[in-house]
Amino acid sequence: MKKIVSGVMIMTMTCLLGGTANASWLSSIWNNAATSNTSTQATTTTMQAPDANSSRWMAISSNQYFTTYADKRSLQATGTAQNRQVSGFFKEEFTPVGSQWLGEKSNGRVKPDVITHVIYHAYYGVNSHGYNGTTDAQYYDVHNNLIYQGKLIDFSFNMNDGSCYIPDSEQEQVKDTLFKAFGWNY
Repeated sequence: MKKIVSGVMIMTMTCLLGGTANASWLSSIWNNAATSNTSTQATTTTMQAPDANSSRWMAISSNQYFTTYADKRSLQATGTAQNRQVSGFFKEEFTPVGSQWLGEKSNGRVKPDVITHVIYHAYYGVNSHGYNGTTDAQYYDVHNNLIYQGKLIDFSFNMNDGSCYIPDSEQEQVKDTLFKAFGWNY
């Protein structure tokens, strides 16, 4: 019995240390499975919004209407000096008051108390911020059903394209938080 165990151990060590020896039919199956599961992705300008329930989201701001989260994996910092900019996907989770307000101010596009969160792509620059129109804002209900796609009233207050910051506003604080995350403390 000891001879069999030692023989198996010697063969295993030889295969592991030998490099290119393919001593197992299982390894060839694993290699084929690994190469067959890879998919090539075409480069497109459309961006896919991340899952709202994933752990990728980091809270960056909160008020009585909603909490703003940034998708940690999609954030990108570009530029230097006065041309610095952070862009990525953001999520707003509405409070009951915020959901009610959104429904009442949407001119009938969504009902009050239905929308729980919105996901959108935006940018924050040194002097301005805005909605990045590569993907529409997507509004969801509590069951993650897409309810509305486009801009509602919350964007007229927060994310007008190219809006300048109001000193000490929530949007300026979001910009400062994002810039600090990339080491741009000034």
